[in-house]
Amino acid sequence: MSIRRRVALVFLLAAGAGVAGLLLWLAEDLRPRALEAQEELLVDFAHTLAAQIEVSGLRRKDGQDTPSPILLQAVFARLQVRPVDAQIYRLNKTDIDVRVVVTDRGGQVVFDSDGNRDLGADYSQWRDIARTLVGQYGARATEGDPLYPDGITQYVAAPIRSRGDLVGVVSVGKPARNADRFVQAAILRAAGAALLALLLTAALALLLTRWINQPMRKLQGFASALQRGEAAETPQLGDPTMNDAAAAVAALRSALDGKDYVEGYVHALAHELKSPTAAIVAAAEILQGQPNAADRQRFVGNIAREA
Repeated sequence: MSIRRRVALVFLLAAGAGVAGLLLWLAEDLRPRALEAQEELLVDFAHTLAAQIEVSGLRRKDGQDTPSPILLQAVFARLQVRPVDAQIYRLNKTDIDVRVVVTDRGGQVVFDSDGNRDLGADYSQWRDIARTLVGQYGARATEGDPLYPDGITQYVAAPIRSRGDLVGVVSVGKPARNADRFVQAAILRAAGAALLALLLTAALALLLTRWINQPMRKLQGFASALQRGEAAETPQLGDPTMNDAAAAVAALRSALDGKDYVEGYVHALAHELKSPTAAIVAAAEILQGQPNAADRQRFVGNIAREA
């Protein structure tokens, strides 16, 4: 695998790991944040209802004030016929999906907006009611509630007081159905944005590898020209490291040229010495055979001339 492909692959893997990590973090963290925001709204709603009941929803029973269901019955009867049409971004809301439960000071249900399905039931052990009855913040999240059988329904309770005494509790519940829809839509949008970012990263990686590869190609072309024996100027590659590499290649070529010159000179010198040396040796061998005076004189002349 070429260097530029390795660089691009590492760049893409790093970007992909970052995008995947971001999506996992969103998937794990976004839903709790949405539920926290919904719980904060339920706190406002519960205390508003509690204040409303304290003002106009109490009655005297056995010499004590106790919550009366009459006011809330009229309110929720009106809500059932009240048209709702709210376009919240991509969610078209057409109904009210809250549940309001009111208990007396003992935790017995005196009003249930969900068709009075738990009217008269003992809610004193439910966490939202139980904690509120002892003066603490009461909230719970219930899975499989009839409001949202497939998910979580959040409940937040607020105390109802009369003359400083706690006389009842109002608990407001809301399913997390729409919050889940908002979270899923947000994750899908984030996934689309992440995919776009990954594509842009891939394009950036391609440009980066081309930018890195350009001086390397110039250096390769310079080395190839020197290998062919062509006269080539040392290129300026725009990067100190690459310029040093080009200078090193040029210096290596110069050193190799000097070595070739020396080798050629020695070869030529050896060739020039070989012929006269051979002639001298041959003449000496003939003289060792005691030739006549004329041949001896001729071969002695050859030795002197070749020497």
